[in-house]
Amino acid sequence: MIILYVDATFDYKSYYAPHIDKKLGGYGYSSEEVGYHWLRHDESRQHSDTGIAFKKYQSDTFVDLALQRKDVPAEQRPPPTTAFVPHPLFIENGWEKVTILTSTPTGRPDVAPLDEEFDYGKLTNDIEETLSELGQEYAPRMAEWREWIDARPKTQADLASHSSLPSWGDWPRRPVEGASTVGAGPAEIARSIVLASSVTMRAPRRITSSVGDGSEGAAASKANKADDESCRGPEVRQRTNRVTTSDRV
Repeated sequence: MIILYVDATFDYKSYYAPHIDKKLGGYGYSSEEVGYHWLRHDESRQHSDTGIAFKKYQSDTFVDLALQRKDVPAEQRPPPTTAFVPHPLFIENGWEKVTILTSTPTGRPDVAPLDEEFDYGKLTNDIEETLSELGQEYAPRMAEWREWIDARPKTQADLASHSSLPSWGDWPRRPVEGASTVGAGPAEIARSIVLASSVTMRAPRRITSSVGDGSEGAAASKANKADDESCRGPEVRQRTNRVTTSDRV
């Protein structure tokens, strides 16, 4: 991820807010769920008749390792009184169609307003106080800072014509990746060896929008929570593969 600090940008929030699907949700991270990793603009409508689709993982089958009960769905967990044994986990997942915008905005966004709480005068004072201990270097260093501050936009009109404003309407698209040509390498060989002890599950559809209610994901979460609660009684063996000093790892 690259963070670029700019003096001016467009007010994208106000531009898109009236058009965003108010039902959209379920795709992010939480304390209990892993978020979706892939958002695709499917212009060909190959994966979604809405032209937009989410995917939980980038591969159709995500290879993982289940280390504790919570890593697998409730219906695939052992009885609460049985110690959990770690095993390979294959999560099958496909595209989920969604709607992000219920209507299409026109024109282009306004320039985002200035931060009214920011004060360049206070900034100058802070810099002067910090540089005051430099002795002979204070004057040239302070002159550089004043030149930089003077170049910053101070009014909305300054922002509207500033060079850091992004271009509008020229958005390059990521090329579509072709089919994989990777053969049976070490990963595939290892995968075939551990299949006997593995568990395969399908990621429940959790995203809500105008074309989906996320009920499958909600039901899975409810079942998982119920199973978690069943394991918290004093009569239930609490060890869920926590590593202790006597374990060989």
